[in-house]
Amino acid sequence: MICYLLLLCVAASSVESFFQGNSSFSYGKHFPDGEKVLDYMIGPDGPWKQIDKLEYIWNYYAQYATANHPFNKSQLIAYADGTHTTTARDANGYLLWDLNHDLEVDNTSDYGSAFCEHSGTRWIGDSGNTQGAFTNFWFDDNLLASYATQAWGVQSPSGLTSQSGYVRWRVVSGDSSDWTPYASPNSYPDQLALNGLYYLAKGDVASAQSTWESLMGASALNPVYNQNNQEYQYTVVDRYYLGLAKILTDFLAIATNDTNQDLTQHSVSLRSTIMYIIANQTQEGNHLINTETMSTMLLGLGAGAIATYEAHTKLQNNDNSYFYRPYHVLSAVDEVGLSTPGYLSYGPYASYPVGSYLVDFFVRAHNPPAGEKILTIEVVVDDNYFAQRDLYGSAEFISDRWTMFTLNLDITPDMPTDNYQFRTNWPGACNVDLSFIRVRSANETIGVAPPTVTTGSVSTTSTGSSNSTTGQALSSSSTGQASSSSSTGQASSSSSTGPELSTSSTSANETSVGSRSAPFAVLVTLVAMFFVLNL
Repeated sequence: MICYLLLLCVAASSVESFFQGNSSFSYGKHFPDGEKVLDYMIGPDGPWKQIDKLEYIWNYYAQYATANHPFNKSQLIAYADGTHTTTARDANGYLLWDLNHDLEVDNTSDYGSAFCEHSGTRWIGDSGNTQGAFTNFWFDDNLLASYATQAWGVQSPSGLTSQSGYVRWRVVSGDSSDWTPYASPNSYPDQLALNGLYYLAKGDVASAQSTWESLMGASALNPVYNQNNQEYQYTVVDRYYLGLAKILTDFLAIATNDTNQDLTQHSVSLRSTIMYIIANQTQEGNHLINTETMSTMLLGLGAGAIATYEAHTKLQNNDNSYFYRPYHVLSAVDEVGLSTPGYLSYGPYASYPVGSYLVDFFVRAHNPPAGEKILTIEVVVDDNYFAQRDLYGSAEFISDRWTMFTLNLDITPDMPTDNYQFRTNWPGACNVDLSFIRVRSANETIGVAPPTVTTGSVSTTSTGSSNSTTGQALSSSSTGQASSSSSTGQASSSSSTGPELSTSSTSANETSVGSRSAPFAVLVTLVAMFFVLNL
């Protein structure tokens, strides 16, 4: 009993450090494709599973073999086939549900829920179980997935705890502590993307830009512009490369204020390629889609945003013969008998709390005539216009190149917080494409070196906590599943209630999760001490 209560103390301390600090990078919601990924991940066919018994028998990686847990990759795969729930030390040597860091699974009556490697499906929405599931629950996969669950405000994986050493996915949160760049990433897209995120987190934008250029080189993603689809196409071995590339591309574009150069062009194309995968148009035949892939795609679609809305599929438009293209853009065509002037977008009638926001419109025009109005972009609630801008001809557009135009939106206490519309009005001067509209915080800084904190005679650099946006350790497991009425015990997604953002938006006034963890840790510790002293 005493040992278990002491474990509670350790877990409480882990939870506190797990949530401390402010992540340099924020992630938000993407509608509708990101929502589809999330719903699949935590739905009955996805990798989110309740863990009744967590077994640590074999190791997947030979370097971590011990007498009690020998290396036997094939046996582990065969055993964790959906009928058993297992864990093993991940590529960095960490173990899920090892809250006291003794490299053994903790003994508890409630392991909660987490994400397994994969559920045996080939794509999002496939319920055919084309081969057996691999229900092994990795620490690193669940850490990565927890960044996405936190962005969406749904239950995070249980069994995670703070780690002081190198964790591969930590830098995705913007935390560069205990993280070392790959010395020779060569043409490996994942290593290049992670290195680029490290440089951004450290405030070294020049190195991040150089690394991104290597990522887009012929020996890495090898982008080739497809004139028919009007987008870049990429050569990938593993689909999670695309998600990582999208994350780096978007954060770097924000850091450099890229409005119409290469970063913006690739941001739109990478997004479209990810959406192809989500729509079951995979590039890899029967390869299975796993937690790692879905997490990076989900994070890529929401990188730097509070919310992103796709044209036509989430935003509404006038029925004026606009065309939704296979490459995921909505087109207005200035030819007789085709499109007629009107709104390419209106809606989504979303709720935003008081705060400062930037609303980005991603549009392009074909041969924009000089001096003529091409578009009007605006933020509206009912009949109240809170931001508006007219966009004119060749002065503001480069023909056939995506351009990001931004409106500032400051929501004050005397303004409404519901029914916000982001509208794009097309007067018909030339052909125009609308890709998506993104809302982000006006107060987020990316690519700025973290402040130096001096304590006594020792000067250290604050890099935030790798786990500031991750799931609970012991605390989440004690609550079981998120409010679920499902008989299978799967967590239910709050995203099905619509695009309201009250639980997960990253507005300027949002309270850090870390500010709530310290009182929790103190409370659990005091309770544990009380029981120990009264035994």
